Amino acid sequence: MKKTLLFKRKFKTITALCMLCFCFNYGFSQTNLVQNGTADEYTIESDDTANGLTKNVDDNADAWDMTPNSKVFQNDGTEVDSPYTWSNSDLADWLASNCGDADEQPGSTSDGNYVNGEKTRGVKINEACRRLYQEVAVTIGTEYTFSIESRSEAEGVPSEVFMLNTAIDSEATLSSTSTEVDGYMLISNDFNEDKSNATTNNFTTTTFSFTATTSKVIIYVRAPLAVDSSNEVFYDNISLISGTTTPPPPTNENLVQNGTADDYTIESDDTANGLTKNVDDNADAWDMTPNSKVFQNDGTEVDSPYTWRNSDLADWLASNCGDADEQPGSTSDGNYVNGEKTRGVKINEACRRLYQEVAVTIGTEYTFSIESRSEAEGVPSEVFMLNTAIDSEATLSSTSTEVDGYMLISNDFNEDKSNATTNNFTTTTFSFTATTSKVIIYVRAPLAVDSDNEVFYDNLELRAVVAASVKDVFADNISMYPNPANNFINISTPEEISSVEVYNIVGKRVLSIKNLKNNQVDISNLSSGMYMLRLTNGTSIATKKIIKQ
Repeated sequence: MKKTLLFKRKFKTITALCMLCFCFNYGFSQTNLVQNGTADEYTIESDDTANGLTKNVDDNADAWDMTPNSKVFQNDGTEVDSPYTWSNSDLADWLASNCGDADEQPGSTSDGNYVNGEKTRGVKINEACRRLYQEVAVTIGTEYTFSIESRSEAEGVPSEVFMLNTAIDSEATLSSTSTEVDGYMLISNDFNEDKSNATTNNFTTTTFSFTATTSKVIIYVRAPLAVDSSNEVFYDNISLISGTTTPPPPTNENLVQNGTADDYTIESDDTANGLTKNVDDNADAWDMTPNSKVFQNDGTEVDSPYTWRNSDLADWLASNCGDADEQPGSTSDGNYVNGEKTRGVKINEACRRLYQEVAVTIGTEYTFSIESRSEAEGVPSEVFMLNTAIDSEATLSSTSTEVDGYMLISNDFNEDKSNATTNNFTTTTFSFTATTSKVIIYVRAPLAVDSDNEVFYDNLELRAVVAASVKDVFADNISMYPNPANNFINISTPEEISSVEVYNIVGKRVLSIKNLKNNQVDISNLSSGMYMLRLTNGTSIATKKIIKQ
């Protein structure tokens, strides 16, 4: 009997996947129902024999075995009940007798996809009788969306994905139209002989939706032509989520916390409850390691509204930039509003930064605005819209893959402070499209080294680009056919389409077309499944849902 060792890995890749899986459902909380969908949560086994039981190295495929072990070993050697409780020994026996191989479970592999530049583990089918198998509890009548990444080593090695509504004891009558099948997809376009790497994703994402007819679904994947290591198929990042796949329209509210830098006078000059408090520290919203507690104006201590944290980057700055103070400075020299002076924040040392995480909608265009004033000439600011947290600035640049938007501010020099009648701050605005479900506003000014060269900031805003009635008219005047489609989507509209972007169900942009020819979009190279088309005419944006057959 097989037994395995269970070991929890770091959650960096899991978190990134979950964020992508959640991106198209905002009406309610969405959870990936798949166990070990990333196929790298556990390094399951180790090379030794404990209690007379043989254990193998790096078997991370146990979650996809139709006859999973009843016991597993934790990293400390303790034997515990397996979290994988489903079993279908009848089907396993049928495969052994009728398919010619007793090994029905998928293989473990180190050749999974890359996440944030880091290689992850996956599972694979490398023999004709191996299968991916997992039971999941669902709700009858609810729509679900299934997603899987795959890469076949050879051409002509398709995978079949079944959403079974009951356990089967043989494949004798199994087909896409079987009564036991709630959903089905044939994957025939995932051939790529090259493995993924830190900069290139060579897996194909396939997504489809179905409605559950029973209280459980069995994820069942086979690739009968994957007969050896030259024809194997790799799988990774498998998810099953419930609910609608269409995001609600974004609002135009300012998403920045304390963008005016004077919402709060957070602390006061005294010590209460043994805690030291400073005067007018209004820069907390821009600290990458914000306090867990703050003081309200009445002296009450409350939980801080600023919950993001990036201590790794703060440590890197302390070690590599020469100063442990990474947070911006608080200042009374903000801009004037309606003739009244307001507070702001400033960078007055080379290692200080402005840092804030903001939740956004994947595929949506945003406009960022910031007011700044540099005290000396030749002290530029760099503004980054990061799509993921970074732990160093070693490779950070305007063209980094972690950057969705960038602006160099080099025209804001004014040695005079603003006053009640004159605004001496410069307003900088730029737009970008969010590629993940969060953006990190990140501002640096490395030449702002002292009080003679400091840069002041105020009135930061991040807003979704949302046109009102004009946008609605634009969207209403667009029709697309055929839908579903195999090769081309035709767009009918009196408007001139300036660009089309296509996003898959996990929010990744898979097509970008600037010069549309004959109002046709070629989707022949896309995997089957549901996609969102984002169309613009130069001033308005419309989003449409399509299905690729």
